[in-house]
Amino acid sequence: MRDIFLTIGGSDSSSGAGIQADIKTANNIGVHACTIISCVTAQNSTNILNIEKVSKGIFKEQIQAISKEFKIKVIKTSVLSSIEQIDIVVDLLNDLKDVLYICDPVMVSTTGYSLVDYRLVEYSKQKLYPLANILVPNLDEAKMLLDEYDSSNVEIAKIAKAIQKKYNCKSVLLKGGHDSDKNISLDCYYTPEVNYTLTSKRYKLDEKVRGTGCTFASAIASFLTLGFDVNNSIILAKSYISNAIKSSQKIALHGFLIVDSKYIKLSEYNLANKQGLFPKVSVHGKDLNIKFRSINKTGFYPIVDSADKIPSLANLGVKTIQLRIKSNDSEYIQKHIVEAVEYQNKYGLQLFINDYYELAIKHKAFGVHLGHEDLLSIDRQTLLKIKNTDIALGLSTHDYYELAIALGVNPSYIALGPIYTTNTKKMKFAPQGINKIHEWLNITNTRLVTIGGIKKRHIQSIANIGVDGIAVVTLIDEISNYEIQNIIKLLEK
Repeated sequence: MRDIFLTIGGSDSSSGAGIQADIKTANNIGVHACTIISCVTAQNSTNILNIEKVSKGIFKEQIQAISKEFKIKVIKTSVLSSIEQIDIVVDLLNDLKDVLYICDPVMVSTTGYSLVDYRLVEYSKQKLYPLANILVPNLDEAKMLLDEYDSSNVEIAKIAKAIQKKYNCKSVLLKGGHDSDKNISLDCYYTPEVNYTLTSKRYKLDEKVRGTGCTFASAIASFLTLGFDVNNSIILAKSYISNAIKSSQKIALHGFLIVDSKYIKLSEYNLANKQGLFPKVSVHGKDLNIKFRSINKTGFYPIVDSADKIPSLANLGVKTIQLRIKSNDSEYIQKHIVEAVEYQNKYGLQLFINDYYELAIKHKAFGVHLGHEDLLSIDRQTLLKIKNTDIALGLSTHDYYELAIALGVNPSYIALGPIYTTNTKKMKFAPQGINKIHEWLNITNTRLVTIGGIKKRHIQSIANIGVDGIAVVTLIDEISNYEIQNIIKLLEK
């Protein structure tokens, strides 16, 4: 059976927010959304004229009908209009232990209308919020969730942490769309294990766009339903909502509405990401004000495990080489890095040292290449030290979350892999394929290097896409010097 996303909330007669916004979002992303209506609203772009909650009986029967027929993977709630409705949802969540639950604690509409009374908010705080896999308040709702907590001039990460600690939910995604910053939109995801901020360009500054909070939360739910993990779902949803806001239309008398648009379908939404729509991520408070040195084109990019292999490659015309040492012997490691830097200076190479950034700094290597885990393990001061010694930085990426983190660091190049199946080292990621190369190029202006399982037969098709470089490991031992020189010339074009 196909996984579905179940959304529980209010009906919006203008289709700007609520259940209707959830359905549009799921449809655009390619997910089937089932709906449970908690209340019916009579509203437009400027006002809510009336709200009428549905009875306990019909609310419960809606859930019974859906739960018998469909395989629910994700549940999202927004407005719940009675104590009875909250109790029914709590029972549903307790019955469906494997379901991911996104709680959007909607309290006030974009037009300023109070959607739930104080009694329901307090009951939700006790019964509902602690069950959430992701609690997704905006800044205004965060103030209500923290009661007397003074959130003015407090870092967004500290607010998210305070909410998570108070309600003991698994995680909090604090939406910053209601912030006063006119240039950027800043959101924060917090769990006790990891926290990060997402930064993207802000759009539609002149008038409000309705339904953005609903759309963001339902986009996360939709990507989770498709099988993405939480981090990747948040990154994709952030890109989606930025695109949705940018392409929103003024089809009502007042304000903008998110519409069914080809520009925000999953299959096409990345086409606009060079306009700043794909978020940059800063992990554990590392800011984004670092930019590493520019480099020349990487081209044919061999990765070798010994400095001894560098001269022959340099004599063939290779300009960029990575030294990735497999030994754990500290003397061996230092010896080969010293020799590699000597060859770097002799042949004018762009030499990248894999992992050993301290030795790279000490011996003045051209650059350092770091894997995702290595990047997360070092602090901002170390990144600044690498930058301030004018050392280039290359970063490995394997998914959207890692790419967003890499873009937040502003490296000299980004590597995507594995493109094809590789036996060089054990990988937890499936082969990316040609289509993912196109996608990464659409997302970023940073130099892109491809790596992983690349054979001679793949070179031409990858080169045709327009990547900056092709990194290889075993291929250099499988082809002749003449073939290496031909590949170098091909990638110089």
